[in-house]
Amino acid sequence: MSWIQITYGSPGTGTGGISYHLLANTSAQRTGNIHVGALTCTITQQAPGPPPAVLSSVANAANYNADAVSPGEIVALFGSNLGPASIVTLQVSNGTVTNSLPAPRCCSMRRRAMIYTLSGQVSAVVPYGVAGKTSTAVQVSYQGSLSNTVTMPVRAATPAIFSLDSSGVGPGAILNQDLSVNSTAIPPRGSP
Repeated sequence: MSWIQITYGSPGTGTGGISYHLLANTSAQRTGNIHVGALTCTITQQAPGPPPAVLSSVANAANYNADAVSPGEIVALFGSNLGPASIVTLQVSNGTVTNSLPAPRCCSMRRRAMIYTLSGQVSAVVPYGVAGKTSTAVQVSYQGSLSNTVTMPVRAATPAIFSLDSSGVGPGAILNQDLSVNSTAIPPRGSP
């Protein structure tokens, strides 16, 4: 086995010692043997795990302010290895938004609703259970890898309006009662 390297040992009979080194495993689990006389030592090297999830910041998903979170707020979590390469979006089961997606689990904030996830960004709803707290810990779990923890201050409210172009600035993404997009035009008299 070329991945098992004997680093110390001498040929011959009698007592003695042997040392070995294993090269880094970049593929699947592998097994090899070292034979010393009639003795066989089996070595199994586990497959490498997924790259670690890294959480860089937690921000309001509407305006990207990262100063605090609030109960019921939609947040965007930024980092790396937080989810799959392709986006996975929220799912509804029996009229309820699921609190995890098939790929990752988000947040140490319990009873959260997941909106979407992909490698560099996760979006979730801050649980109402953080109400009354001064801070909360945020952490992402993806493929068994836990990210670092980011501690966020908690405020009663952090209002923001989603923008039409998803930039966090500009005209708001606001709908009229007929579900048409509200514009800068003055609405007709009598409109709610």
